[in-house]
Amino acid sequence: MTHPNEDLARAASAAFGRGDLGALRTQFFAENMTWHIAGTGMLAGDYAGVAQVMELLGRISELTGGTVRPELHDVLVSDDHTVVLATVRAERAGATNCRSGVPVTRRMTSPTRWPWLSAW
Repeated sequence: MTHPNEDLARAASAAFGRGDLGALRTQFFAENMTWHIAGTGMLAGDYAGVAQVMELLGRISELTGGTVRPELHDVLVSDDHTVVLATVRAERAGATNCRSGVPVTRRMTSPTRWPWLSAW
């Protein structure tokens, strides 16, 4: 039997891979969530609230021509955190970009919604 947070992480990753932003918004993201992207790149920063997060995901889709494909390797869970080991591939300006990362989410605010996510 898997932990419920593992099932949610796998379902969210699958929705992201399908480009189903509506499912991410309505099934997995809390209205008051924060998405943190570390680093100094063009997308780095904190995105506060589901509206900003959805704008971010739309921008990523636009920049990559919708080619973003996550490859989930493993999910580590507790009642307080969910850690996803993943590789994300996308194309931009004719080049393929491959990033390995470890997105971390904190405790759910409801049985199915993430209030905080830190991505690579």
